[in-house]
Amino acid sequence: MYRVFAKTILTAYSSLELVSNQIDVLVRRRVSAGYCAGDCSCISAQRQIEEIVTLMNKKANLINLKLLADEVLASMDGANKTILTDRYIKKIKWQQTMEQMGFSKRTFFRRVEKAHESFAKGCFARGYDQKWFEENYFDQSWIKDIFNHYETKQNNSKNK
Repeated sequence: MYRVFAKTILTAYSSLELVSNQIDVLVRRRVSAGYCAGDCSCISAQRQIEEIVTLMNKKANLINLKLLADEVLASMDGANKTILTDRYIKKIKWQQTMEQMGFSKRTFFRRVEKAHESFAKGCFARGYDQKWFEENYFDQSWIKDIFNHYETKQNNSKNK
């Protein structure tokens, strides 16, 4: 299960800044719309503030997730860090990284699993586990979808 948690954070990484910026756009729209929503249904100032605070909390969580990933990646050893950084941050295909590192396919994918495990352990060492992740990020369907994708994939591979 820890690999699902790690892969989800790493896969979401490249979208965290983009989604955070989109939240800023939503907040600006909410503020500029005043007390009336686009469909001319008026909302109270309190409700508007609650919506803005909710959006800003989501943004803070996304930024914190990116910072956590950056911190864990920075603390990792060379090969594990390279494998994960190439794939999830630089968007380099596995094949290219494997060739650059000079690993056979079998050895490389063992190293990939070790790198995911190392990333997850780095999160755990900082007090962040799957329960924390679910509590803080499953309110965002796109992150939950990534998690469910990896969880399904892992369950299917166990059933083979």
